Amino acid sequence: MGKTDLKQSCIHPEMTVLDVLSRYRKTEKVFKLYDKQAGECICCQALFEPLKNVAATYGLNMEKLLTDLEAAAGQKPPTPKLAMCNFFSDTEKLKKFAHEYGFSGIDFSFDLQKLPETPAQESKWVKDISALGSLEVRYHCPFDRIDLGHDDPEKAQAAKDLFCRVIRLISKVGGRYITLHIGLGHDSTEPLSWETTIDNLRQLVDYGRAMSVRVCLENLAWGWTSKANLFEKLIRRSGADVTLDIGHAYACESVQSQQYTVEDFVTPHANRVFNAHIYHTEIPGKGHIPPEKKEDIEDRLSLLKTIGCDWWVLEIREVEGLLKTKKIVDEYLAQENLATKQMNIEHRTSNIAPVK
Repeated sequence: MGKTDLKQSCIHPEMTVLDVLSRYRKTEKVFKLYDKQAGECICCQALFEPLKNVAATYGLNMEKLLTDLEAAAGQKPPTPKLAMCNFFSDTEKLKKFAHEYGFSGIDFSFDLQKLPETPAQESKWVKDISALGSLEVRYHCPFDRIDLGHDDPEKAQAAKDLFCRVIRLISKVGGRYITLHIGLGHDSTEPLSWETTIDNLRQLVDYGRAMSVRVCLENLAWGWTSKANLFEKLIRRSGADVTLDIGHAYACESVQSQQYTVEDFVTPHANRVFNAHIYHTEIPGKGHIPPEKKEDIEDRLSLLKTIGCDWWVLEIREVEGLLKTKKIVDEYLAQENLATKQMNIEHRTSNIAPVK
């Protein structure tokens, strides 16, 4: 696949209003300033529209809008939030652990066996999520052999109904992101239909949008989403956003054989990568393997930093491996911050006129 320059250009016309707000919260005041010219609330009426459409619809100067948004954003890639999985079932224990070890969020994986069935169970779940307080929560559906594109129409419809139900649940607690998979748990794509997968995923994306929930597709270590060209087609044709699993991308055969690179999973849609799963690699029978040293994952973290992905889930579900991974990621971020400060000092120094 062709390479694209992934240097962070901050804000560009293809980004939606929500893309900009999600990554650069300070830009909200800019949109509010343009509301008068637009004659209505841009954030309310055009949240999912690309900036180029917003400018055309409301007769705004595209160049000036971008300049104003970039000035408010400060043109700095966001500092990523580090999240952990909900591998403690006790909410208070999960919250305490996250705060104690410096996590900013929880990547909540639904368990099919514990999905709320009744209004009372739903109310309890909402209460548990709310008890996480200041921790941001995003949602993950690792549902084994539950496929939107199953060849059996009844199974495909049942999967779509299930995901819609989960989206409604997420929406009730103000959640904005859901990650799902295609082909998880299968050892062949034979039970799946390519066109049915795209059609149903597109419908789910539209349903999520109506609920203000972004539907994100994760790349797996095998199957359609393990090949960068097919992953790109699924994203483009369905309108889904992306959860980049850097361990899956590293482990998949198409990357190991050098047919593709990890970057190829990102290049065509860099502005749509909203979540990342962080660990070194996946080994069949052993699961997710943490990095041993910073160099194991440094290039992949730099890729995420460059594209502005600001939600990094350290996807290790046991304490020792999780804390080992966090130490390495913290080391990487500290190094990056130091390099940025040094560059800023050098830039300011170079702009000081010499004394005559």
